Amino acid sequence: GLTVTAGMDKTMKLTSMHSNNVVQSYSLPVPAWACCWNEDDNNYVYCGLSNGNFMTFDLRQTAGHVKMLQRPDNHNHIPVTSLTYVPLCHASSLNCSGVLMGTLDGAVFWESERDVFIPHLLEPLSGSCTCLSFDTSTRHCLASFRPSNRTPQTKHIRHIVCELCNTPINEPFTCHPVHEFTGGSVYRLLSRSLLFQRP
Repeated sequence: GLTVTAGMDKTMKLTSMHSNNVVQSYSLPVPAWACCWNEDDNNYVYCGLSNGNFMTFDLRQTAGHVKMLQRPDNHNHIPVTSLTYVPLCHASSLNCSGVLMGTLDGAVFWESERDVFIPHLLEPLSGSCTCLSFDTSTRHCLASFRPSNRTPQTKHIRHIVCELCNTPINEPFTCHPVHEFTGGSVYRLLSRSLLFQRP
């Protein structure tokens, strides 16, 4: 198997879990803070950059990325802190695939429509987002936020579980908070939260 990593050295690497050798490396324009696989088609990998851009890579094309995307609200140059893939599921309230992107200024869902990505700003998830997690069984998303002076509503650590919805098709894309957990006011390290079902 392969694992994908990206980091401050401005590279994204594919490493063999069997040999521990790097089998493919991509140069990036700036440092990267997040990356993830496309779980519906493992030929594609996504990378979130420290300048707020979001890159798509096709592993069959080794020369470089195939697409570079920017946030639609002109909040560029704000680092992407988290990426997680949302696989396709027709029998759910969110019956599309895409990529959840967390930044230090909120969250965006990039809906995948063939080769086009359609951005949806997740208004309830504003603030300094440090991590996004998606549970494929419940189709719920967990967004974690650190305290920030730029967002008055985020004076404490927050974890928000929400439901994403795009059905019926003619209705706008929505994000409904389901539950919110509040923590302390000190956030010393960038942590990764995870949403999962109890075994």
